[in-house]
Amino acid sequence: ELGLTDVQKMKFEEVKQKVAEHVNYRKDSMSVAVKVFNVETVKEAPDFNVLVNTVKEISGNRKDGMDAITDSVNEFYQSLDNGQKKKFVNALKETAERYEKWSK
Repeated sequence: ELGLTDVQKMKFEEVKQKVAEHVNYRKDSMSVAVKVFNVETVKEAPDFNVLVNTVKEISGNRKDGMDAITDSVNEFYQSLDNGQKKKFVNALKETAERYEKWSK
């Protein structure tokens, strides 16, 4: 629908790849956090610092992943011409409106 050039298609594929990596990381990191929680909470004296540090590490990595996605989206957006930018922004608005309705 945007009529992307080969370079723009490549940038868009990079965005999709970063999103997929982030989603997989979130899933994997939740699994790690649950395992750490389960190991520590069965102990007579759980090491709460292990839990805190695990969550902090996961949170930091998630932020880095979101920063990478944001940078990729911006790079893709900057590669668009004005007509493509308008269509892209309109698609984002529609997605945001659907999310807003769902989140209420």
